[in-house]
Amino acid sequence: MTDVTFSKREISVAPGRGHEPSFVAFVRAHLPHFHWAHFRSFSFCRSFPLLARAIGVGLFLSLLAVLSFSPSADEEETARSERPYRVARVRAPPSGLASFSKDAGEEVLDSDFVIEQAALTWSHRRDDGTDVTDGLGVMRFGPVKVHQSVVEHVVKAAKTTEMDPALLMAIADKESNFSLRAKARTSTASGLFQFVEKTWLHAIKIFGGRHGRAEESKAVAGQEGVSLNATPLKRSQILNLRMDPYLSAVLAAEMLKKDGAKIAEKIGRPLTPGETYLIHFLGTDDAEKFLHVLEENPNLSAAALLPRPARANRPIFYESRGGRLSARSVHDVHEAFEAMMGSRTSRYEDVADKLLEDLN
Repeated sequence: MTDVTFSKREISVAPGRGHEPSFVAFVRAHLPHFHWAHFRSFSFCRSFPLLARAIGVGLFLSLLAVLSFSPSADEEETARSERPYRVARVRAPPSGLASFSKDAGEEVLDSDFVIEQAALTWSHRRDDGTDVTDGLGVMRFGPVKVHQSVVEHVVKAAKTTEMDPALLMAIADKESNFSLRAKARTSTASGLFQFVEKTWLHAIKIFGGRHGRAEESKAVAGQEGVSLNATPLKRSQILNLRMDPYLSAVLAAEMLKKDGAKIAEKIGRPLTPGETYLIHFLGTDDAEKFLHVLEENPNLSAAALLPRPARANRPIFYESRGGRLSARSVHDVHEAFEAMMGSRTSRYEDVADKLLEDLN
């Protein structure tokens, strides 16, 4: 029997054939009758050093390539500053006047008081997304720039309906920032005055014939103007009329005048600009209730009076005191609306005279 006892030293220094590993040479010497094919699998040992070197060189070259193509901090900052600015499409929280449209009066315009909508419809943006610059055809009212043609339509609508042009401009400012194609993401509201579909059909039914839309007025059927005695195509055409700035403005004025006169008669006095807009915000019935309580019990909690609008518009009906929410009174909410619309009507108080000067 062949003695195969060996030490580490013998293996490491055993003579080999060519460049064979010492272990393979040792096996050849001591096991001559053993099938060498069984040991051919050990031949891969020769490639270990070369493989390790190749991997090392590859990693080194890859690292150099990455470093050479990576921009420096200055280059990265420059590239970032040159990127076109894009508004992130995120769901924005309601702003100070979040709309309450559900179950509101059907004859009320639809408001969409969200930051997201305002970001899409700044008054200094054209409908194609480009900036409105000062110059011929553009009018400036403080920080707001408006196309002269839009101002003409609103002022004409105000004169036609005998409504204060400054108030109508203020409402258009608040509703769409003078964007003719503004569309709310949370409702069907569209156009300069953000009419929802149901309210628009109702307005067309009542006032369309008075303002050159007799055919469309007759096409609208149903008690509240919800259904149409017309084809789907005709219905779509009537709804698209919301993009007509003059028709949108004149129907908004007609609706607000009608509802405002009804409430003014019940409370025994004319409505202020803030109260007129309150009709839109709360709906005819809730606005009437609110203004009645304003006269009788102004310190009553507005949230207790109108719980559903309060849940939808917490920033209006509540304020933070010492880290806790405290309900605002009817008087306080009324003052908030007066301040909001007062600042806007002041901005456009000379709109008719200014337009006349520009036209001349």
